[in-house]
Amino acid sequence: MDTGVKQTGFDGVSFANHNMHSEEYWEGIVDIERGDWIIDFNQFETDTPSRHTGITCQEELCKRVKGISYIFSCCKQLRLSRSVGLTASTLFHRFYLFESLSKLHYYEVGATAVFVACKAEESRRNLKDVVKVCSKIALGKSDIDEESKVYWKWKDLLVRIEELLLHHLAFDVTPLNPYKITMDALKIGQEPMEKDAPNMEWDAKARTLFGHCTFLFEIMFKLPLCLFYPVEVLCALTTVLSAHKLKISFPVDYLQSSFHIDMNVILKCHDDLIFTASEIETMDKYFRVLPHIPRISHIDIKSVFSGQVESTLRDSLRDDDS
Repeated sequence: MDTGVKQTGFDGVSFANHNMHSEEYWEGIVDIERGDWIIDFNQFETDTPSRHTGITCQEELCKRVKGISYIFSCCKQLRLSRSVGLTASTLFHRFYLFESLSKLHYYEVGATAVFVACKAEESRRNLKDVVKVCSKIALGKSDIDEESKVYWKWKDLLVRIEELLLHHLAFDVTPLNPYKITMDALKIGQEPMEKDAPNMEWDAKARTLFGHCTFLFEIMFKLPLCLFYPVEVLCALTTVLSAHKLKISFPVDYLQSSFHIDMNVILKCHDDLIFTASEIETMDKYFRVLPHIPRISHIDIKSVFSGQVESTLRDSLRDDDS
């Protein structure tokens, strides 16, 4: 499956670097350049560590989905933001480019990813609390005693896997934040030149649109699409799907001017989203992705930029450019 974007290997050395931005959303504590971390899906299908230990591509996708669902359950009980959940999900997906799912259980790695993401997003939680909540959810228990063998086993696991995760990811634990990218593209939080009715009307629409995007992010990040496409592509796709659902349209050049993404890449990403989501349709209803993704055609996606449905974004953009 050709994603139309740059591809790299699993060795962690050949990944090219993003340019650092001066203003990031919830800056992490580790100040190093980020890697692109983009691979080809064909390589994912045949050449991951899990594939070399007898785990099929479909099995790996299912285990990854369970791991991400577990991450968001842990974040909810720890009262962490969705931003932390998305960061943990990205670290989780990248980690298994270096280790097999047969070697380290997705609950163990998921719990570690949550702990590292807490520190990266400066949403500190005590290791004790992370261990108790994550082990409780993983084992289906009502509570975990700090003096129990289970507690100490999980604490040792998290400390050990954290070191391994940081090693494999070369301390690149602050991936670009999709919320920040999408909010900027929708001009949320930016002071308009004039507080006129069109701009105020767009701000209300944009916030509703962004709310739907946040839901889709959590759904989409169950799948390892962040390994196949830059986060800007995923942000653009969630914006397009949400805009179609809410009957909001954009200027023809919106994708290029706001996300620097070509329409053909968005169409390909949508196709790959549907394909990978279809691969896990045999899972329990709780884990499925496809029922939450709008099944729309390429024509429907393009119609978001045809002006068939009017919005005030054009007026806002013209005001900014004048």
